[in-house]
Order: sequence, then structure tokens, then C-alpha cells
Amino acid sequence: MPLILLVQEFSLWQKIKFIRRSMKQLVKVTTTIPRTQAVKSVFFNKLKSAQRLKKTLKMRLPYDSVEKNDLHMDKQKIYGRL
Repeated sequence: MPLILLVQEFSLWQKIKFIRRSMKQLVKVTTTIPRTQAVKSVFFNKLKSAQRLKKTLKMRLPYDSVEKNDLHMDKQKIYGRL
């Protein structure tokens, strides 16, 4: 997502205009690609990689072993309530 869409100073109309301009540029660029070039599926490869990474990180960080009370106590220490 372009960061310009998150800026509050731009009106909705300006954001829609930006999106339309960007889509037109994308169409122009994609039509210049020769038909003989092989089509690659990038989205699904990225999705698979993200799922593998998430699974790997989940295995490395055992959050399930931490007691909820321990987390609550840590938050209280951080915010100075103890």
C-alpha cells in the first residue's frame, strides 16, 4: 500500500485520483511487456514464503509456555503500578 493513502492531510478525492493515476501507469507498463515472456506467479510464492516464515518464528518463540499472570505482572512493572 502506498504511504500517501495513510496521510490525513490528503482528501479522499486526492487519494482516489492518485489510485486512478497509478493504475493507469501500471496498465501502460504491463502492456509493454512482450507476450513471449514467461508469466511468473509472484503472489503465491510470496504467500508460501510468508507462511513458512511465520511457522518458523512460531516454533522459535514459545509464547505458550509463558503464564498469563507473568505477562500481567510484567505490564504492571513497566507502567509503574507496583
